[in-house]
Amino acid sequence: MIIISIFSISLFVFFIISKIRFTRILDFILGVFLLVCANVILTFEIASLLGIMNQEVMVLCIQTLLLAGAIIFFLVRKGSFIKFDLAGEIKQVFSFFKRHKLFTTTLCIVVISYLFLGYLSILLPQNTSDSLYNHLARIAHWLQQGSLKPYDTFSDFGITYPYNNSLLMMWSMLFIHSDRLVGLVQWFAAILLALAIYGLATELRFPHLQAGFSAVVFLTFPIVIFESITAQNDLLAASFFLIGMYFFIRAFQTQNYPDIVFSALSI
Repeated sequence: MIIISIFSISLFVFFIISKIRFTRILDFILGVFLLVCANVILTFEIASLLGIMNQEVMVLCIQTLLLAGAIIFFLVRKGSFIKFDLAGEIKQVFSFFKRHKLFTTTLCIVVISYLFLGYLSILLPQNTSDSLYNHLARIAHWLQQGSLKPYDTFSDFGITYPYNNSLLMMWSMLFIHSDRLVGLVQWFAAILLALAIYGLATELRFPHLQAGFSAVVFLTFPIVIFESITAQNDLLAASFFLIGMYFFIRAFQTQNYPDIVFSALSI
């Protein structure tokens, strides 16, 4: 079931993203992240209204309807608007790495560290109190009742915290019947947040080296490292906000209206 869901989400993103004008590969990556999150969140919110959040087949049906909408958008909107030169940008990146060996070495160490953290997030169970009795507990209740309706609980945080992060984590819990993958939501959020920091710094006219170091240093903060494999929501909330700010500022630079749309979607 989860393979079918991944396939549906991938097609949804493809049909939409291929018709949006991007002039930078970073915009493309952040845009894909937002569309994936939007698909999962919207799917579960619709399912909640119908009381079918805990039914895999019905959730897949809703994703299929969203995919149909994406296909209609693809057919109606003429032309392909992705403008960045992928090969050229990759060449520039490798050239940048060759010129700045200290930065490249630091980045490699951080990348290896985060790959190990990603492995740990899958291998080890969630064990922080906040994750267990706030975030994961409410997902378990949603899976029981099939909706986001309020319920009696000893902790008000379970019904007052923003739902977006928990809905993203619920996606894997619904299809694999385990919380093994929930930590990857914050793990991906940390990486996308670092990319947003880099992008925002470059839009503010900081040199690429300084922008890159800012993003890498952010990933080494202890609070970021420890939270990046938990079922909490801080990094995800921060990533949505900063990505929104990046697209908002970039819209003034490019006069590209999809940047405003993605900014609004993120916020």
